[in-house]
Amino acid sequence: GTETIVLAGTYRDASARAPAMSDVAIFHVQIPPGATWQHIVPAQHRTAFLYIRQGSGMLQSTELPVHHTVFFDTIPNRPSSIEIRAHDKDGMDFLFLSGQPLQEPISAQGSMVMTTPDQIDAAYQDYQRGYMGAPWDHAMSDAEWQQHVAQNPCQYKYSSTYGGDKPVMSKDDDSESR
Repeated sequence: GTETIVLAGTYRDASARAPAMSDVAIFHVQIPPGATWQHIVPAQHRTAFLYIRQGSGMLQSTELPVHHTVFFDTIPNRPSSIEIRAHDKDGMDFLFLSGQPLQEPISAQGSMVMTTPDQIDAAYQDYQRGYMGAPWDHAMSDAEWQQHVAQNPCQYKYSSTYGGDKPVMSKDDDSESR
């Protein structure tokens, strides 16, 4: 069935192991051919989008091709319902993100976005020291990326306080979430 891996926030009865510092949802969703994925975006989440990693599908009558980003219109103070159907041929694999606006100043430079220019400088220093994980080659397959990560382990790991680094599995009638 459909699988939803909860990286941040909550999907149905599954929550991410590590707490988020703001009201945000980040899911890795895998839909088998011909199946659907449904989600209710919380009323306070004013921003919602997804990026299609593999496969293709439909959102109502809108075609969702691979390597495209889809931004959703949300209505203030009202939950939004999303239903995506994977094509019969290849299924879909995408990242879904939504969140509540932080209402904070924004400072951006290159690939870094922070609150102040000083934080940008500190972030670049952390990046140059290797504190932000291994560089990512977007052209790698999932298997190549997993091998790359194994060869270049991150300095930060989930604490056992949050259940270690194994995902939680939660099932309902037609989908899986972890």
